[in-house]
Amino acid sequence: MLFETSWAANVPEDKETLSISGTKGGITVFPYSLNKATQGMMTTTKADWISGEDEELAQLRHFVSCCIENTLPLVKANEAKRVSAIIEEIYKQSI
Repeated sequence: MLFETSWAANVPEDKETLSISGTKGGITVFPYSLNKATQGMMTTTKADWISGEDEELAQLRHFVSCCIENTLPLVKANEAKRVSAIIEEIYKQSI
């Protein structure tokens, strides 16, 4: 187990949660928010999930629908690749 501490964790408050912190900002996973210092102050961007359906089930239904109807998914392959690259860079910076 690795335990680290930082003076600038880029999180809005100290609480038990899953977060990923980098040198330019961080994310809180549950609930999702993007946290970073901008123009000398902490900024937090939140994403709200509105649907009453389970998120994973909604994504699965959408994917199957795209396959059956031969339509493009909401998240394109190049976008998913870029997100994966960003997560990989966050991981590399954390070790």
